[in-house]
Amino acid sequence: MILNKEKTQHGLLVSAFHFPAIYLLHEGFSGDHSITTDAVKKHTVNTTMPFAQPYDHTVISPANCNNNMAGYTIPLDSIRKSAPLSYAKSGVSPIPNFHDVKYKDDNPTQGDDDFIYTEDDLKGCAALNDFCETDSSALNYIVYSHMNVDYDKGKLPCIIIFHAGGFSDCSTYKYEDSLCYAMARKGFVVFNVEYRRGRIKDTIELGKYTSVQQMLAIYRAFQDGRGAIRSIIKRQFNIANNHLPYQIDTNHIFVVGQSAGASIANQLAYYTDQAMIDSIFPVPAGEPSFSAALGPINADYYFGDTSIEYHSKIKGLCSMWGGFPIPMVNNNSIDEYKFLTRGYKNPLIPFIGFMGIKDPVFPYEAKKQKIYYPPDDTSNAKYVIETNCLLIDTMKININQNNKPNLRMECTNDIFTILKDNGNASLQYIDTSMGHGLSKPDSLNICHSDFGVAGDLTLNQVNEYLASRFCFYFQSILNGTEGALGGIRKFIFCEDYRHSPDASGNCATAADHDCP
Repeated sequence: MILNKEKTQHGLLVSAFHFPAIYLLHEGFSGDHSITTDAVKKHTVNTTMPFAQPYDHTVISPANCNNNMAGYTIPLDSIRKSAPLSYAKSGVSPIPNFHDVKYKDDNPTQGDDDFIYTEDDLKGCAALNDFCETDSSALNYIVYSHMNVDYDKGKLPCIIIFHAGGFSDCSTYKYEDSLCYAMARKGFVVFNVEYRRGRIKDTIELGKYTSVQQMLAIYRAFQDGRGAIRSIIKRQFNIANNHLPYQIDTNHIFVVGQSAGASIANQLAYYTDQAMIDSIFPVPAGEPSFSAALGPINADYYFGDTSIEYHSKIKGLCSMWGGFPIPMVNNNSIDEYKFLTRGYKNPLIPFIGFMGIKDPVFPYEAKKQKIYYPPDDTSNAKYVIETNCLLIDTMKININQNNKPNLRMECTNDIFTILKDNGNASLQYIDTSMGHGLSKPDSLNICHSDFGVAGDLTLNQVNEYLASRFCFYFQSILNGTEGALGGIRKFIFCEDYRHSPDASGNCATAADHDCP
């Protein structure tokens, strides 16, 4: 791991890892698993190579293979962070059929989401009463781009990231700020996307049942993710009129998500049409569909027109302690691959994943990955029926008979396996002591969810390592070498020293050691 030191405009030396603190929750785990939690880190001499060439503002794309992804490419003071930019449908207010919902009972439960809430987070985050909003103020993104760059000589690939938070009103996209800076400094324009949130969790048996309100929140967020990527593409198409301070290569888009945001990113990459989406939002026979309640998955609520095709432009996916639901009928990697590729003849989008072996939200063990709707009885009535903020009068999800699961939640390790077993490019990183999200730093500011990296790292240094790994993978995709990556593909609590490039410009250098 390289700790770069840089001079600020005030002449002070600052660490490249000095970012605002991020607090993510470490959760417990019980039960057997196939990977030991006392796995030993394996250390080798750091063989990371220096930059093949000095930074050149006219040749900045990672695709040029001039950049060492284990370090930084762009100086910190060359990154511009924009104000929030709306991706809602322009010139129309209110937008027809657009609804957002806030619930008075959408209070975070310590331990069931992705980070520890502070008092500032909790102030005013929950509504006094359930209410609908028709304005589109929630639909924003922030852009991290490079100053002093001649974009006319080369548009940059972009990364679109979706934040964690369990779809709760109390979550925000400020926690990804340091990660966005790290990604931008490696040669990408980065879009940090906000989306609609608001859910009620079934508190009768918390953690077992998924309420109709939670499913509606997920569907809305899926609509927003698609609207955001179409809007980003459209703004680049209309660059002459938009006068943006950056430009992106719309044929090389990468999506990243953490937890709830990973669910958004995953469906953008692998769920191509309404029929596939409907299959993971099941309803009882004769009841209205989610699209009837909230509009089509490619809704016309956004600046980006529904006619804009984005799927072929996504070239890589990073899922961080997340996953996606899949119909129960698909019960092995071959069937799952057939489901995910139906109507889509090309290989699935290359994947890189990070997860903790003790994650209770997106579990490693298949037997714990079942999704249950609440049973239809009086005590659960509020969790199976919704009437707020819909295009129809009532939405009902209960099809839970005899306590059978309705869906299965595939975690990052399952996605890796599906792709690997079917000859697709994929990488996986597992921390054997991590729960859901990176652990809270201890009293010495050490983050123990470090994926096996040598030495004691702060949380921000762990984030830098994660960014270096998936930005390297994205770089290999840009150069068409991801399928030729040598060495290990599944890193279990040990550091990946794979680097890019070597002196010959080869972006597919093999790993330097074995893992447990």
